[in-house]
Amino acid sequence: DRARGLAAPYSSLHRELAWVSAESPAVATRWAALASELARIEQAAFERESNDPRPLVWVRPKQEDGVIVMGCVASALRTRFPAYRWVETGADREGEPTLWIVARAGNDTYSNTRTHEKLEMLSALEVQLVPEHVPPELAKHFRKPISAGHSTRSPTEIASVTGNTAPVMEATKVGMRKLEQLESVLCESLGRAIAAAR
Repeated sequence: DRARGLAAPYSSLHRELAWVSAESPAVATRWAALASELARIEQAAFERESNDPRPLVWVRPKQEDGVIVMGCVASALRTRFPAYRWVETGADREGEPTLWIVARAGNDTYSNTRTHEKLEMLSALEVQLVPEHVPPELAKHFRKPISAGHSTRSPTEIASVTGNTAPVMEATKVGMRKLEQLESVLCESLGRAIAAAR
């Protein structure tokens, strides 16, 4: 991440381990044994990233729900277009080559039949990949929009299974299963579309 101009995500971990080590000899001994190896691995990764000559393209969600497919989209792009470095980020990279994940979400309201308690959960998602500031030779592959959508058609009523099960918790479980289904279907569809991009 440092080589890409991003904040190093594990710098706080190093600080915390140093603080704990000062309080615990056992942790200090273990950390001393690992620190040099971790530093070697981090330096090797930094040099590899710094010396990679391929153009970097950020994969960014335009809306929060786009994060759901960000990982699988980036993976498919790396396979289809290996001449570029595809890196997922939520950080602001204004003006830099970016492939936006534009998402439009739809929600369902779950209503518990016993308590009438309601909970709104994501149940549909449409995604389109939109390039911005990318090289012309890459942009041409996205002239035909790459998009996918799916709806889980979630049930609107959830009955409590047991008397001590919180209705919201129950609806959340159903909603999470639907979310996993959305992710699976969309990732498969987007992966096929990216592979077919010409």
